[in-house]
Amino acid sequence: MTIAVAATFLLNDRSAFLLAADARASFQGDHSDTAIKTYTLDMEVGAVGSGDAMSCATAIEMTRGLIADHNSLAPAAPFNFYSTVRVFSYFLDKIDRARPWSNSCEVVLAGFLENGRPALAKVISRRGERTEVHLYTHVQPGSLIMLTGRPEGKRQVMLSLKRAFADDQDQWPARMASSIWYLGQHQGVPSIGGGVALATCVRGGRMVWPWVEVGGRIYLRGLDVTDCLPSGMPPDTVRLHYDESWHALTDQMEQMPEQRQDEGFTAISRCVDDWVPSSEAFDLKHDSPQLGGVVDAGAPTATVVLLRPKELPPE
Repeated sequence: MTIAVAATFLLNDRSAFLLAADARASFQGDHSDTAIKTYTLDMEVGAVGSGDAMSCATAIEMTRGLIADHNSLAPAAPFNFYSTVRVFSYFLDKIDRARPWSNSCEVVLAGFLENGRPALAKVISRRGERTEVHLYTHVQPGSLIMLTGRPEGKRQVMLSLKRAFADDQDQWPARMASSIWYLGQHQGVPSIGGGVALATCVRGGRMVWPWVEVGGRIYLRGLDVTDCLPSGMPPDTVRLHYDESWHALTDQMEQMPEQRQDEGFTAISRCVDDWVPSSEAFDLKHDSPQLGGVVDAGAPTATVVLLRPKELPPE
């Protein structure tokens, strides 16, 4: 399993997103800290995934190849985020259903709508159930956050966000990322570990994976590359401040942030078999009108964590 986070940022017409994940793969009690869990599907579309890594990676590779072919043939009409989510969810549903050993996948895609607004999509497959897709975007300035992976990992990230906002609101992205490192050091969650992988994208640019320094080591996409850099830390390295005592105290907190119903965003939810007929799977579609509308620029900046039912462990 894993713990991963996707976050969007919308402020003064500037749009961006951030992805963060651990790097551990587990199989029958054995672990390896060389798993890729942050992905790119296009220059401005990224993803983090948990569950069956083979199903997730296969669906991403199929989608990435299809988008690359389309964009090379029709550069004036490139694939948009909405269509990317449709294609990826179709492939994941088809692939996961064909693999009886797969229990589930939970994948979050991040990108930008045709109106320039950042958006997130969570695709959830479960054995014996229909694959679901949930798309979200902003109705006011601020950030939207989605989590994927183990429930206890999600709980720790939620508590870290709550405490970060109480201490220093500007530090919540760093606290969120360092909570992944904390969980990787925590023996109570052995399936989370390795380095911290970060990916960022600003609208109009392309996804980048910065070097990450934490615990005296340097990581790229979660893999330890310290020994590959004999001249020291590259100048563009993100230095992740880690305070063990801060996270240990946070881990002991009991009260979760207040949960509210459907505030601070607009969304659509679909079942893949209804939403993406096979005959239309590769079609370029414009954004759903339900994801449009005008952002209330005068509304206060809000940071909203988007949770589906039963995502967190029971109290």
